[in-house]
Parts: sequence; C-alpha cells; structure tokens
Amino acid sequence: SFCFSGRAIVGGRGTAGSSQLAARFADPPASPMLGGWRVHLDGSGQLRKVDGVKATWDAGAVLAVGDSNAWEASVAFDPSTTPTFVLGIVDISTASSTEEADGDLLSRLVRSSPARCFVEVLATAGYPRVWGSDCTTGRVRAVFIDNFGAVASGLSLRYEDGQATFSSGYRSFGPHALPSGDYRPCVLLCTLNAPVHVACLRKRRRPSGPADEPWPWKDRRLLPSMGSCPRDSEPGAPPGLLTPPNAGSGHFTASTGFFGRCHLRHLRHPR
Repeated sequence: SFCFSGRAIVGGRGTAGSSQLAARFADPPASPMLGGWRVHLDGSGQLRKVDGVKATWDAGAVLAVGDSNAWEASVAFDPSTTPTFVLGIVDISTASSTEEADGDLLSRLVRSSPARCFVEVLATAGYPRVWGSDCTTGRVRAVFIDNFGAVASGLSLRYEDGQATFSSGYRSFGPHALPSGDYRPCVLLCTLNAPVHVACLRKRRRPSGPADEPWPWKDRRLLPSMGSCPRDSEPGAPPGLLTPPNAGSGHFTASTGFFGRCHLRHLRHPR
C-alpha cells in the first residue's frame, strides 16, 4: 500500500472512501517524502528501491513540497551507474488511491494522469522517453522525445502557473498545461538498490512590487538533504515553512510487506 505519515493509505472494498482519503491526505507531515512504495530515502537525498521484483516498476516516492502551486524537483545520478528511473508529476488523489505497487505502478499512474506527465531516463544511454496512454484502448507506451538528446547526469521538473516543464541543461520538454489539481513530484524506480539523488530548488518571491511587474524567482538554492521544497518565510507567514522538523536528520523508509502492510518511519543517524 501507499505509505503516508506512518499509516497505510488504503481504499476500495471494505476500507475508507475517497472523501476520507482526501481528508487524511490533505494534511501532510513536514518530511522529505510524502509517501511511497518500497523505497528508502536517506538524509542526504539518496533514494533507493529496497524491495520488490528486479527490473519491475513497483517502487517509487511522492515528494513533499512547501508551495504546491510552484515547485521544482530534480533527480541527479552517477552516469557510470545510472539506473533507469521515471520523474513525473502526480495528483495527490491519484497517488493515495494507488494501493498496491505490484509491478504495474507506472502504468496505473500514467492511466490516471494527464498526458506528458512522466518522463523516463534509460540506464543504457540516458535518452528520455515520455509515457502516455491511448485514450481509446488504455494501452500504455513510451516514445522518445524528439531533439532532446541524452540526459547526462540529471533531469529537472518545474511546476508553476498550472504548467509542467522537464529540462536537462539547456534542453526542455514543455511547458505542458495541466488540469486543475493538487500536484506533487514523484520518482519511480525499477532497479533494486541503485540510487538516485532527489532534491528541490528553493524559490523566493518578492513580497510586493508594481502591479505590471512580474515577481521573478530569485535565490534558488539546492537543498541536497531534503526532498521537499519549503517556501522562505515572509512577514506574517506561519512558522515552520523554512525548515521542516527533522529535515536532513535521518532516514525515511516506505515499504510494502507480503500482506500489504506498510509503514513510513523515521530513523535517526547513529551517534
């Protein structure tokens, strides 16, 4: 099951309904990983698939963000040991209703999401493919992105103004307009124990300015020890937005047992 805040988010026959799921999912904890399936995220931002079947899309994580309307997530990796991975954007309701990661996790999320939301980076050459489903048959397949080239060491995903853009270096794929929703970044893995590094960029907006002048992003800093992208505190903002409790101080694990039991726990670094 999808692990969230120490609890299993479940649904369907004999369990909580969709309205109850949405209510429980609307108040996420301040942790780098909002939830996941068969993955481990350590304090340095290294995400690994720790359980499941080899070469199968049955593991992944949904990352927490500070401002759900504007965020940027990135996945970096060692080119010499690149695992195949998918960076995507998913609505919280879709993630919470995806109960079991049984090898068809990628297909389930793709079918339930808008087009052009999931980009795969291949381990062999680093060339990106975009996943999509046929609206008539429901068949899920991937096609290479024209004129994008190989992804050398990292892929980023920016979401703002209701649009998603994937980029690597000077190349980009998007922006793609998305329907209204509560979106978060997600990373899916198929290779056991091969790590990728997940991080978010901190974005700060000016608190005020002329009406005809857009608010530019500034002071974008990588947060290597966190999987979330909290907003900088502004005058009058509630406390706790700048640095979530326990950020970077331990490990987060989401796993699924043989009988569907799962947990999300925080483990402190050994002293």
